Amino acid sequence: MSSLDNRAKQYWRENIKYVLILLAIWFLVSYGFGIFLAEPLNAIRFGGAKLGFWFAQ
Repeated sequence: MSSLDNRAKQYWRENIKYVLILLAIWFLVSYGFGIFLAEPLNAIRFGGAKLGFWFAQ
């Protein structure tokens, strides 16, 4: 294997790690906040609708 192949594999390994971290954050925020924090979020209005509505989208 050449050095270029090793660098490419390392790049994609790091890239996939960041994608998985961001997907985990997205999941926690969208589902966690949308389900568990719906009532507190509904106290805030954004764009004419309750904030819990926007998280549920």
